[in-house]
Amino acid sequence: SLSHEQQDHVRTHPLESARLLRDVGVKDHEWLTAVEQHHERLNGSGYPMELVGDNVCPSARILGIADIYSAMTKPRAYRAAIQGPSAVHSIFQSRGSLVDESFTQTFIRVLGVYPPGILVRLSTEEIGVVTRRTENLKQPEVKVVTDGSDKILQIYQTRDLSDGTIIQEILPRATPVRSRLNHRQLW
Repeated sequence: SLSHEQQDHVRTHPLESARLLRDVGVKDHEWLTAVEQHHERLNGSGYPMELVGDNVCPSARILGIADIYSAMTKPRAYRAAIQGPSAVHSIFQSRGSLVDESFTQTFIRVLGVYPPGILVRLSTEEIGVVTRRTENLKQPEVKVVTDGSDKILQIYQTRDLSDGTIIQEILPRATPVRSRLNHRQLW
């Protein structure tokens, strides 16, 4: 558990962050307000000011959703990273109470259920990297990077998954395949 001093630091970091931005010359009021309010939640459970509803500026609502997603998908000392679809689902369930419903829907539409960059194992046993979303959020475009025995391919094939192939699992960030990828072929 965090000490009281650490909890206070966490609760005031949005204000401190905005102050640091002002100190280096940032003057854009909307941006500074978004930074100050990015941990505020529509139901008033956020911090540092416990703002409610429309008192949270739209830019902070957008930044808050991105911050929640980023925090969930990174490992912490007390938990593993939460995989993209689970994080998206969690944010979706919070819409309307903690986070703005329309911004949440837009965030999910833009990001997709399977965000670009994640490694996935397909029903063909191949491993692929999601490279972009498609109109069907559950069928992203995937570049296949290994064969069924995890051997890295020389040329990555693009697959849009409309051929009936499905994503069986999302692989952890630390999967050894990631370090052996040719990123120029991916992107």
